[in-house]
Amino acid sequence: MKSILFNSYNSLETEVDNQNYSCIYVLPIDEYPFHRNHINLDSPIIAQYTGKFKTQGEQRNQEILIVLENSNLFIQDKKSEYIAELFAESEKDFFLRDDNAQISFRRSKNDKVSGLTLYIDAKQINAKKRK
Repeated sequence: MKSILFNSYNSLETEVDNQNYSCIYVLPIDEYPFHRNHINLDSPIIAQYTGKFKTQGEQRNQEILIVLENSNLFIQDKKSEYIAELFAESEKDFFLRDDNAQISFRRSKNDKVSGLTLYIDAKQINAKKRK
């Protein structure tokens, strides 16, 4: 079982794997305070979010690539070869399990995916979908 050690002002000395850690309690990973539940979406819904998105604002001219692979959605950066699976929290909101990041997709008036907002490390990055 994977566990997370939390530190506190009133900590206790604990030995884990022959290493001394100062911690107050241990939580199983499923009880981690930032654990998020995901939902399953049908492939036709997920497929609408694929494409290239160009960032705007101070992060402009960067490209975010959203791809569908084996019925799962991924965010990809070809420059750094970074790829991570996106998990649906709602029909338009997704999160990365290994990073503190969330993506919310936007739709135009005609209900087509028009852009996304990436929330990462207390930053908000907007991107417009390229045709």
